[in-house]
Amino acid sequence: FASKLYQDVSGDSRRFIKQLMVYFNQQEYYYTLRPPVLRGDTIDRFLFDSRRGFCAHYAGALVFLARSVGIPARVVVGYQGGEINRELRMVQVRQFDAHAWAEVWIQNAGWVRVDPTSAVAPDRIEDSLQLAVSAEGSFLEGALFSALRYQDIPLLNRLRMQLDMLEYYWHLNVLDFDQQRQQGFWQDWLGGKDITRVLLSLLVAATLTVTVLSGWSLWSRRPPSRDPVSSAYLLFCKRLKRSGIERRVGEGPVDFMERVQQQKPEVAETVRRITELYIKVNYMPATVVLKKRYVQKIRQLSRQI
Repeated sequence: FASKLYQDVSGDSRRFIKQLMVYFNQQEYYYTLRPPVLRGDTIDRFLFDSRRGFCAHYAGALVFLARSVGIPARVVVGYQGGEINRELRMVQVRQFDAHAWAEVWIQNAGWVRVDPTSAVAPDRIEDSLQLAVSAEGSFLEGALFSALRYQDIPLLNRLRMQLDMLEYYWHLNVLDFDQQRQQGFWQDWLGGKDITRVLLSLLVAATLTVTVLSGWSLWSRRPPSRDPVSSAYLLFCKRLKRSGIERRVGEGPVDFMERVQQQKPEVAETVRRITELYIKVNYMPATVVLKKRYVQKIRQLSRQI
């Protein structure tokens, strides 16, 4: 087959490759991720029997045909395509983007790239593997729970992109934090590799950390701020303490009032009014203006003790 085609183009290597591309395009060849198993003369079986395969089948067949008529040729393996991750502002290339094509040696031109897959399934080259095999549904058929299967749903697709971004930074800053990156860290953040300077920087950082944590600890342990009503009542209690009557721990306002009235009858009426005001404003709904008025009244009565 190759010899006859080579004779038809009068031994012109460039025209021979072009005719092979036309042959793949015009004959009934199919791009598939479910090729049949080939045994024996696999190139013959592919070219003349199954006519079904993916990029490696077509690249391998073209290289075999070119070599059979004396044209140097080789299979090249790499990646074709990818996906733009807008969260990372990068192109993500995955294993299913792997691709095989061919290079042939043309006199006075050197190695020339030829991709026979483009003649059979241009969608694989111009768009994506997913589109090229959409009819047979073989894209990621072995990964039912892959997030890529749901990339048509905007919310899930964006979440997938963000997870990919987190995974990328985890690999970059944790798993791949080797000696070279560590030295770069010291250089960028601590000004160099000098051990004295590094230790000084670490000491400053540790001091700042301890200071911040200590300040936060003291701030979190501060006594809770009292409302104006409670502050006014406690001022009243403080005045009574100076006159020899101290409020007991856990003693309620009414019990304290009754004890003060017994021990100091001359201020009984004032203590009663203060206690009633405190209970009224502290345990019943009251506006801000009303609370302010009660606070002023409590303070005024407290001065009479």
